[in-house]
Amino acid sequence: MKLLRILNGLVVRIMARCAKELALLAGLIFFGFSAIALAQSLIDGFDPNANGLVNALAVQSDGKILVGGSFTQIGGQTRNRIARLNPDGTLDTTFNPNADNTVSTIAIQPDGKILVSGAFNQIGGQTRRRIARLNSDGSLDTTFPDLGAGSVLVSSVSAFVIALQSDGKILIGGNFTFVYMNAPSLQTLARLNSDGTVDTSFSPDRSISFVTAVVIQPDGKILVGTSSGIARLNSNGTLDTTFTNFSANNDVNTIALQSDGKILIGGIFNQVSNQSRLCTARLNTNGSLDTTFNASVGACTEVSAIALQPDGKILVVGTNVAAISGTSYNLVRLTNDTAAFNAFSSTASSITFTRKDAAPIFNRVTFELSTNGVQFTRLLALLSPRLRAAE
Repeated sequence: MKLLRILNGLVVRIMARCAKELALLAGLIFFGFSAIALAQSLIDGFDPNANGLVNALAVQSDGKILVGGSFTQIGGQTRNRIARLNPDGTLDTTFNPNADNTVSTIAIQPDGKILVSGAFNQIGGQTRRRIARLNSDGSLDTTFPDLGAGSVLVSSVSAFVIALQSDGKILIGGNFTFVYMNAPSLQTLARLNSDGTVDTSFSPDRSISFVTAVVIQPDGKILVGTSSGIARLNSNGTLDTTFTNFSANNDVNTIALQSDGKILIGGIFNQVSNQSRLCTARLNTNGSLDTTFNASVGACTEVSAIALQPDGKILVVGTNVAAISGTSYNLVRLTNDTAAFNAFSSTASSITFTRKDAAPIFNRVTFELSTNGVQFTRLLALLSPRLRAAE
């Protein structure tokens, strides 16, 4: 245990380095306030540096991160609207599908193939209107049809959102009308078979309008984001009346499910269920607001995508999402584990660091001090015994 005594108004930054990454654990702690930084603080050093909006992301099983949007460069190299990052945020130079317009949604199939949707008419050098499937190396999967041609007619199409069922079927949502041969039209939500043809057995509730996000729960129920909140449907498309009457004061753009069943949402809203939540919030499994989660995302104006990494950290894509330094980025990463934060307590004049409970084993813990929250001076570093000899 180490005890630091400092004056009121100063800022302490505490960092811990694991074997493979440097993470900012406690964020900025301003003494004199009643609470220290939230567990959902931002992580320093993750900066892919896209030159335009990042609208979509998905995390592969190997930890690599797929991103889509309106950008034409990322990591200092040309990438048109879709790219793949290594886990540390650097560009994966082996992946380059090249879309001719915005990519708004990305979903990864169990076989590693990648479904993408957006405003594009070409991707991978071939015509694919609004939705396409890529092979794992980024090349176009030519077995998946162009939905703007053939027996499926698409009208009034806005951007698609995509979700994958365990049986390989594909849910798509947006602001559109599908007409398939002589079947009733499908509006805002439809289901495709794994080969890209329309599943005519799916009949979604027609009270759902302008679908902005779709996620399928492990039990087969379907979470649907709209311009005013979230609804949950049963697997056949009927409304699930057991889900709390959830409301937001603007669009819910993205939904992500945690392993414990809780529901992360992002969008344009600043209120959820009449409580203040800027761009991000978390719901309990029944749809009620999780009041323990209130992520700090700075002066955010919109979150367009959220994804969970295998280690539980939360990737957030949006506009004016602020990093620790106060600089605005399009893509940031949040922690999502309170275990390490149980180690910290503070008073107006001191802070105590204790490693206990389920906190990860670190190679180094660094304490830094600042008077302005921007420039920091190192106070001390605690090293593991095997590293002390090396330094």
